[in-house]
Amino acid sequence: MKYAKKGITVYVAKNERRSERNDVVEGIDFDNNSAIRSAKGIQPGQHTFADVLARYGPIDFDNKDNTTPKVQESSDDGENWFTSLVFPTI
Repeated sequence: MKYAKKGITVYVAKNERRSERNDVVEGIDFDNNSAIRSAKGIQPGQHTFADVLARYGPIDFDNKDNTTPKVQESSDDGENWFTSLVFPTI
C-alpha cells in the first residue's frame, strides 16, 4: 500500500504462521518527504542512530529494564536467527 502524500509505503504479506490472522505488516518504507515522526521527534531518513540513542537513552544489553532500548534475538523457524534493537517507547 502506497500513501504518496504521506511519503509511506507499507508492505503487507500473508501470515503463514497463524491461520487465524490473514495479513501481517512485513515492512514500512518512509520517503524523504515523509512527515512521520516518533513521540520524541525522530524522523526516518532525517535522523541518525546516534540521534535515537540521544533521545531514547542507552541500550540495555542485560535486558533488566523494560522501558529502555534493548537487544532481542528472534527466529521464525528456530533455525534462522536475527538480532533487533527494540525501542519500547517509540
